[in-house]
Amino acid sequence: MNCDNYTTILNCAERELFEEISLRIDKNRLKFIGIINDDKTEVGSVHFGAVFLYKLDDIEKIKNTTEIESYQWLSMKEIDGTDNLEEWSRIAMILYKDFFLK
Repeated sequence: MNCDNYTTILNCAERELFEEISLRIDKNRLKFIGIINDDKTEVGSVHFGAVFLYKLDDIEKIKNTTEIESYQWLSMKEIDGTDNLEEWSRIAMILYKDFFLK
């Protein structure tokens, strides 16, 4: 990936995490694991997603904002046992598992 494009994507990830959950990160600690390209939905047909891993030092740093009403921490076992993930979350979990099973 072109360095300028990759830097732009990292900057966007940094901005989105702050806007969505008030989390300030070190964007250099983001680990790219894949792309989401999903044409099944109206939103997916005009967007693509870059999926990253980021190890939090302290989950208490995440705050509810006007962007997200609530969230919930789930174990991988709980995630595997649910069938009500939105499509992008389901795809991101496949990328996550593939990354750790390599």
